[in-house]
Parts: sequence; C-alpha cells; structure tokens
Amino acid sequence: MKQAMLVLGMHRSGTSSVAGALAHLGASAPATLMPDHPDNPKGYWESLPLVHASDRILQSAGSSWSDWRPINPGWRKSVTGKAMAGDLPELIAAEFGGRPLITFKDPRLCRLFPIWDGALKSSGYQPLVLTPLRSPIEVAASLSKRDGFSETRGLLLWLRHVLDAEAATRQTPRHFLYWSDFLNDWRAELSLATERLGASLPGWSDFTAEAVDTFLDVKLRRSVHDREIPSHAPEWIKLAWDAFKVLHQDPTSNSAQTTLDNIRAEFDRTVRIYGPALAGLEGERLNWNVELQTEVEALKSQLAVACHERDSQMMARADTEALLHTYMAKANELEQERDACRLEGEVITRRLTSLEDELKETISAQRQAETQIADLARQLLERDEADKQVALEVENLRRQASDQATNHASDLQSAHLTITSLEEEKQSLSDALAGLTQALAELQSSCADHVRTEQDLLSRLETSNARELQLLADIKVRDAQEAELLQNLTREREASTQAVAGLERELRAMQEAEAARLASNPLRRWLKSSPPEAKPDLGKAN
Repeated sequence: MKQAMLVLGMHRSGTSSVAGALAHLGASAPATLMPDHPDNPKGYWESLPLVHASDRILQSAGSSWSDWRPINPGWRKSVTGKAMAGDLPELIAAEFGGRPLITFKDPRLCRLFPIWDGALKSSGYQPLVLTPLRSPIEVAASLSKRDGFSETRGLLLWLRHVLDAEAATRQTPRHFLYWSDFLNDWRAELSLATERLGASLPGWSDFTAEAVDTFLDVKLRRSVHDREIPSHAPEWIKLAWDAFKVLHQDPTSNSAQTTLDNIRAEFDRTVRIYGPALAGLEGERLNWNVELQTEVEALKSQLAVACHERDSQMMARADTEALLHTYMAKANELEQERDACRLEGEVITRRLTSLEDELKETISAQRQAETQIADLARQLLERDEADKQVALEVENLRRQASDQATNHASDLQSAHLTITSLEEEKQSLSDALAGLTQALAELQSSCADHVRTEQDLLSRLETSNARELQLLADIKVRDAQEAELLQNLTREREASTQAVAGLERELRAMQEAEAARLASNPLRRWLKSSPPEAKPDLGKAN
C-alpha cells in the first residue's frame, strides 16, 4: 500500500522545515507548491489546491483557519460536506500522480484530519502522521509578530489545533517530535520517526543530507523560549504541554490521552458558554481590522503616489543634470576642436610654404627634363634608322624560320605516324601480355591444383603405407602367436600321447592284475577244468 507522510502541526510550529526535509530525502512533494514569502523564506511546502480546498471546507462549515472553536459536527453529514469530501481524491491524484511515497503539510489538517484521512485511504494511501511540537509561547509570539494576534488568541489557536489533531490520529501510526530537537539533530529525529511509523525515505544519502543541512537554518527560529511553560500561562496550556511530553515518549499513552480528553471537554464547554459573546467582540475587532487595513491600504496608496511623484521629480532632476553634463561636455569638445583647428591651420601654413619651395624646384627640374627630352628625340631618330635595318634582317630570319618550321612539321608528321604505329604495336603487345598473364595465372592455378592433388595422393600413399606396415606388424604378431600356439599344441599332443601311453600301460597292468587275480580264483580254475554240461547255470540261479 502507498504511504502518505502528513506533517500535522499548528501554524508556526516548524511544519514547513519538517516537510521540506522529507521532500529532500525522497518523499514526493505536491506539484503546485505555495510560493516563498518573507515569513517563510525556505518555502511553505503546502499545496495551493489542497490549501484552497481546506479553506473552502472551513468556510462552508462557518469557520476559518484562525478560529479556535470546534468545527460544526454536522457538516460531514450534510450534502455539501459529502460533495466536497468526494472531490478530494481527485485533487490528491492531480497533485501527486499516484506516487508511492508522498508528503505534504497544512496546519488546517489538524482540524480536518478525518476528512483528509478518508480521502487518502480511498486514493490507496496509508496516512502516517508526524507532529512537530513547539512551545505554545513561541507559537503565540510568532503569530503576534506575523498576524498581530494577542498572546491569548495565539494560545487558544494552538490548543484547538493540537487537541483536534491528537484526538483524530489515535488510530493512525504517528510520532511526536520536538522541533528544537529536529533543528539540532534532524538525522536522529527522522531516523526514530521513520522507525516508529514503519516508513523509509528512499532518497536519504550523503548528498541529500548535505542539502537538508543547507535547507535547515536555525536562524529562522526567530521566537525562542524555554521548553518549559512559564507559570503565568493558562492551566490548560501547561497540562496539555505536559501531556504531549508524555506522547513524545509513548504516542499511545492512555494517561496523556485521558488528560487531553478532559482538557478538550472543558475547552468545548467553555467555548459553548463564552464563544457567542466573544464572537461579537471578535467580529467588531475584525471590522476594526478591516477598517484599519483599508486605512492602511489608502495610506499605502497615498505613500505610493507621493513616492512616485518624488521619484518622477528625482528622475527629472537627474535628467536635467545629465543634460547639463552633456552640454558642458559638448562645450569642452568644441573648445578642443577649436584648438585643434588652430594647430591644424599652422601646420597647413607651414605645409604651403614647403609646397611653394617644392614647386620652384619642380619647375627647374622640368626645364632640365625638356632639354633631356630633345636630346632623347634625336637619339630616337637615329635608333629608328637602325631599327629598319634590324627589321630587314629579322624578316630574312623569319622566312628562314618558316622554311625550317615547314620541314620540322613534315618531320613531326612522320614522327607522329611512327608513334601511332608504335602505340598500336604496344597495344597488341599489351593484349598479348594480358593473354600470357591470364594463361600464366591459369597455369599457376592448374599447377596449384596438381600440387594439391599430388600432396593429397602422397598423403593417401603415406596413410596406405602406414596401414600396410601396421598390417605386416599385425601379421608378424599373429604368425608369432600361431607358432607359439602350434608349439603349445605340439607339447600338449606329446603330453596327451604320453598320458595315453601311460593310461595304456596302466590298463595293461590292470588287465594283467585282473587276469592274475582270476587265475588265482578256485572257482575260475574249476570252470576251466569242468566240462560244459557240468557248469552251473548262473543266470537261472539268480
């Protein structure tokens, strides 16, 4: 099941720093975050759509974020309440996109937790509650500084938020931590919190831990008081703070829950008695605040207009000064240009004097040049006569060169024909060489085939020779075995012959012994000596 880590705490109790740390360590923050503000320079870590939804719920129930009275219990049963609660899962899906681990905070959730609890569960999330505890005196001081609330009103708001949040989350996994401890050692506090809640922050690493160290700034805790509640504080505040000390150690303590139940019952009963009367005073104060706010806005507008006029005058003055500086700079430039022109005139005068001298020298040089030109003209006439003679000689040389060129052209044509013939022979020789090269390649291929065939035959011959040698060796072994077997048979036959001879001798000896025994038998001797008719019929006797 997906998990939603809800930072459930009173306004100004450090909920923003806790939610921001969770987001840095891997819990997905809302898509549309509330912008930073000087009251919260590190960000609120609240979803604008979800905050607006909570404000609409409070408004429809006749309440607001700064109301310390209980919310109308019949609101959830109304048609409006059911319709508004039914819209929340769609907002959750739009802000978190179904991510498995999310985190968000809004102090309004302290009073509206049952509604958001149902919306989160219907969206498939298991709510896990993390409640930062900050001294109610610090909370009241911070609200007084930010919103101008009295200490009494700030304490009542703290009591309403923590009582409602604690009562509504008893069946939900939760953990209470001191915000001061969290700022001093957030690693130990979040390790204990995730262990108790059964959650794990997937993005926790050395790099993200360093980012959390940078994100958390102890200086942002502007209102600092001792953890113990002062003696002048209301009895309910002291008893409730002591009960939360116990819940910090044991979130399921029955004694602490009983104490808080008793405080809430007395608080609600007191609200029913004094709430209507105080509502009128709060309404009047609200109207005064509205009027004061209107006057403040009007004064701000007047101040803005005055500031704008002042800025306009200052801008006009600045423009005038800039224009004056521009004119002065332009005058300085003109003065510098005039000085430059004066110097340039002097230079030009000196240059004109120099040019006049150069002109005089040029005229003298021109006259000398004209005399030289006349001499050169006479020399040119004489050279023209010489050039004519040279032209005649050149013409004769040109005719000779033309004849030689004709002869050379004929020779070149013959050479060209010879070169053409040689190129044809070269081409035929090239074709023949190509044919020979191809034939040589085919012959080399054929030789390679013959070599491979010869090598194959040699390999087969070697294999055959090896087999024949093996067969010869096997035949020799078999011949040796047969000779040995023949010898064994011969020996056995001789032994058998000898045994038969021995048996024959024994048989003859036995026969001779039997014959001797019979010969020594008297009956035998009588049978031999008696006539046949006198021999008894042994068969009949038997």
